[in-house]
Amino acid sequence: MTAREELTVFYNSLKVRAPAELSGYSNLVGPDLIWLDDEYLNSCPRIAIVGQQVDGWDYKYPEFVSEWSVPDAIASYREFDFAANDYSSPFWQFCHKVRVSAFPSEPEARRKVLWTNLIKFVASDRRPILWKPYAEEALRLQEDILTTELTIAKPNVCLFVTGPNFDSVLERYFQGVRFEALDLPVRQFAQLVHPRLPRHSYRTYHPNYLNRDRKERWDKVLQILSRELAWPNAARP
Repeated sequence: MTAREELTVFYNSLKVRAPAELSGYSNLVGPDLIWLDDEYLNSCPRIAIVGQQVDGWDYKYPEFVSEWSVPDAIASYREFDFAANDYSSPFWQFCHKVRVSAFPSEPEARRKVLWTNLIKFVASDRRPILWKPYAEEALRLQEDILTTELTIAKPNVCLFVTGPNFDSVLERYFQGVRFEALDLPVRQFAQLVHPRLPRHSYRTYHPNYLNRDRKERWDKVLQILSRELAWPNAARP
């Protein structure tokens, strides 16, 4: 079975195990499902960038369970195409910088780096679910989605741009994970050590925060990654 087939089988299982009564889940948007592009599957190293959560998506959870097929849900991810039409946000600028730093000879290979999210749902008001009264139930619904995606995608590098406020979710998914300082305070940048994560796994602030001080935050993070992963000139504009 190919990696794409494994993901499809797993995503279909999410629908099978969904709660029988869905009326109480209308405030949940998602889950966002990923696609493993040939560019990523053929890349060396394989790099996964993990964000906090999407800023809205095409379907609510009850719609995903009862109306959307898995191929159609994946198509939403593919059509978004890594913000192909909008690189204005710091998140996508950072993803672009990581990609071209890692693969400088292929600056247009937008799909070489995998994008997924720590939390696969967002609230219908586009706010994080962590501070909603239904947070625990939402986390239970998506408990193993990210970890299964990473197991199937087999990245060599995982870069969590989730910031310290989401560390509790990381600790929930990867019980016993260690956050080890690397040049900067742990809140700003940490190497993650866990048997289910690749050796090169890191957590740093979300690019929106890194972007507030390019020299002291953004560039320093890229410089550390450049050294750790042998990327040439990563901090150059």
